[in-house]
Amino acid sequence: MLILARYRMGFSLQPLPDGCRLTVFVDYALPENGLGRLLGRLAGGAYARWCVRKILHQAAARFGRIPAMVADAR
Repeated sequence: MLILARYRMGFSLQPLPDGCRLTVFVDYALPENGLGRLLGRLAGGAYARWCVRKILHQAAARFGRIPAMVADAR
């Protein structure tokens, strides 16, 4: 990928009395140098948040409502 050198995506499920909590994350590293590093600084966080939101919305469509959607990309 041009804007991310390495990335790791994952999720966890935590049981709750009325369902479960889905946590989705994306950890990433920027390219070492060059244009990719600049683009990564400009767009890496936004791209990671978009990925997390997309996964959350797909989970909600498949399994039902997700009352609180918070996208946190680090």
